[in-house]
Amino acid sequence: MVIVTDCPKMKNFSQGELSTPRLEHMHLTRDEDGELQWEGDLYTTIKHMFDQMNMQNSQAIEVTDQLLQLE
Repeated sequence: MVIVTDCPKMKNFSQGELSTPRLEHMHLTRDEDGELQWEGDLYTTIKHMFDQMNMQNSQAIEVTDQLLQLE
């Protein structure tokens, strides 16, 4: 079992090659749809998950900045 939570500053999950031949999917508990997501391998799946989180966070920051400019 691999559990990754609350790592907003993580740049790399692993420096070396990962081998998880029996791992078929991950359950992303932060996904609002509760869907299973698998990007082909563990490293790519975790990278995709954090890229999505960073994109959502940057959009929230942009909206906050725009609201502050309106005041």
